[in-house]
Amino acid sequence: RGTNEWKGGANVIWTPESLRGTSLHPERSPTTGQWYMAPNPGGTDELLANIYAGGPLIKDKLFFFGLVPGADIERETFNSSRQELMKSNTPRYLMKFDWNINDENLLEFTAFSDKSKDKAYNYTSPVPYGTARGTDLGKDTYTNGGENYIAKYTSWVTNDLTVSALAGLGRYNRKSDISSSACPYVRDDRTEALTRYGCASTSLITDPDANDERRAWRIDAEWNLGDHGLRFGLDNEKYKVVDGSFYSGGLVERVFTLNPGSGLSNGYVNNTGAPIDYISARHLENGGAFTTKNSAYYLEDNWQVTKNVLASLGVRNESFENLNAEDKTFIKVKNTWAPRLGVVWDVQGNQQTKLYANAGRYYIPVMSNTNVRLAGAELDYTDYYAFNGSFGTDKFGRPGRGAQLGDRLVVSDGAAGDPRSVVDPNIKPMYQDEFILGVQQALANRWTVGAKLTHRKLKSVMDDMCNDEGAYNWAIGQGFSEDRADILAGSIGHCFLYNPGGDLTANIDFEDGKGLTPVTIPAAALGFPKPKRVFNSLELSFERAWDGVWNLQGSYVLAYNKGNTEGYVKSDIGQDD
Repeated sequence: RGTNEWKGGANVIWTPESLRGTSLHPERSPTTGQWYMAPNPGGTDELLANIYAGGPLIKDKLFFFGLVPGADIERETFNSSRQELMKSNTPRYLMKFDWNINDENLLEFTAFSDKSKDKAYNYTSPVPYGTARGTDLGKDTYTNGGENYIAKYTSWVTNDLTVSALAGLGRYNRKSDISSSACPYVRDDRTEALTRYGCASTSLITDPDANDERRAWRIDAEWNLGDHGLRFGLDNEKYKVVDGSFYSGGLVERVFTLNPGSGLSNGYVNNTGAPIDYISARHLENGGAFTTKNSAYYLEDNWQVTKNVLASLGVRNESFENLNAEDKTFIKVKNTWAPRLGVVWDVQGNQQTKLYANAGRYYIPVMSNTNVRLAGAELDYTDYYAFNGSFGTDKFGRPGRGAQLGDRLVVSDGAAGDPRSVVDPNIKPMYQDEFILGVQQALANRWTVGAKLTHRKLKSVMDDMCNDEGAYNWAIGQGFSEDRADILAGSIGHCFLYNPGGDLTANIDFEDGKGLTPVTIPAAALGFPKPKRVFNSLELSFERAWDGVWNLQGSYVLAYNKGNTEGYVKSDIGQDD
């Protein structure tokens, strides 16, 4: 925020590739046959610069602050058959205006852009992990980020009552312009090097028009009533997502070897008595426009119980709703009550020693990109062919097809499913409880030390589960016909949102003219354990308060996070939704 004095500055940060660590790749020695880790060529050169300024546009009334970050980033990546040169130099900005309308009213406006445009230049590599450039595969452009606007109005109605209102709009682009989008992704998986052919620079392409839009508002009030300080308010957000993806050129074609007696996912079995090479040709496209709605209201009382004891008592009510690609609700959670409790004790009454404790429950809504995977319109099928032993000599380099092996395997037919058939109707929201106990001790010369214990326990999880085998085996064991067991397994295998570790109730269309039939599959048949996650930590901290010249603070945290689920993140496979 600007002041009555204009101030500004600039800085430059340079991180050359030569001062970074080297990435590695596995290689097998041609002499010993042993595997070892070899260094990769390439790396990232990064130059960042920031210019900022702030001051009065109208003294005592209207203030401005602005920041413009710039970047010049170049990254070279080399692998066994491809290489990429990525360049990014898009400037960004932030600006803030503060208007003191009068002593009782303040209007603030903030705008910033984090949009970036990355250009990727793609080439083949004549030598695995070599720097020599082969065929030019074209330039891909990726646009990420966008513009954000926030307005806030604050009014000090009386000495004891303050009201504020905030509204914001955020847009985020995830656009891509892939020059090789007409090229199928072709790879030979029979070799250790996983050799790529053709002109595709990537296998999966994001919808060129992918974007997010978030509209949010909130109203808050603070009312001082003597020993009680009341805070109350409500917030609301609507999140629209256009998302989806498709395979480059409409296909991913991979060549494998099928051993005698082994089978494919479509039921074909190699009965030739010898290994055969085959092509897996998969088509995938999904996506649509989705909406997520979240709303909440809260009430908090900061109660000065005694001179030395302050208690904070609060409760928050939240509701979540996710709509699928056809704008139909597929999950709706209403009236989740989250209590909060906090206590602070000034032990000696002289602000030297403070003990505090907090307890609270926290709910987490379903992430918006779950809409795409679970409730989006998806077309997904695979055909299998015998491989004739050669790849095309044109730019596409497609594998030569022989006879088709079995029927087409259809996973999804391109239609968005009935929202009632992808979510357990008895689903419970995801939440965890948190408890904190801490102490702070003031020392001489502005120094303070502290210790804090934190305990978090996961109580409920929502996750999408795809277990057709467990559902099929249970159905057969319960006397279902093969056809009904296949339908049940197909529905569950296409993924269901439910509470892992518990029974799953699924609405299934058995194509018998009776519509959706509820089926409850016991937890034991699905094979998922009860979700567990317990986080415990001890934080030791120190701080030397600012005296107009210098300050210093630091902390050490010893933490343990144990369990069998991370929640909406699976770091072992890189899934962050």
